[in-house]
Amino acid sequence: FSHLTAAVSLRELRIVGCRSLSDDGLARLAELPGLRALHLSGAPRITEAGAAKLSGNRGLERLEIVDCDRIPSTKRRS
Repeated sequence: FSHLTAAVSLRELRIVGCRSLSDDGLARLAELPGLRALHLSGAPRITEAGAAKLSGNRGLERLEIVDCDRIPSTKRRS
């Protein structure tokens, strides 16, 4: 995800089913100055500690984390 840090004008990003996204990747996403909305779904490697790194992005207005195994509060209920 290091290549995304050059995308300074990126406003919205949806990442679905990305098994390689880690907490380090979330830290890199937090560095995107223009990012306003982020949707993460089905990323089994991210944790609550990684999600907390996103709080460093003061411009992030909307964050959705759904169905990420290591963040219990995101589990879909059947």
